[in-house]
Amino acid sequence: MGTRFQRRTVELPEGIAALGNDAIDTVHTLVHQAERRQAHELREALERTLKIVPRPLRGAVKKVVGA
Repeated sequence: MGTRFQRRTVELPEGIAALGNDAIDTVHTLVHQAERRQAHELREALERTLKIVPRPLRGAVKKVVGA
């Protein structure tokens, strides 16, 4: 199968693969949107959390947490 998931080297479960390319594309789109939302929410949570850190230390804390 030439699906987007396989290009990402993810092996699809048989049940999803059996749904066909249109359904696979829909699942790919939904997963991609969910990943983007999750990343956005994580960034917002980090920013909210950093507000309790004293301003002079925020840069160092960002480095430690990888932000």
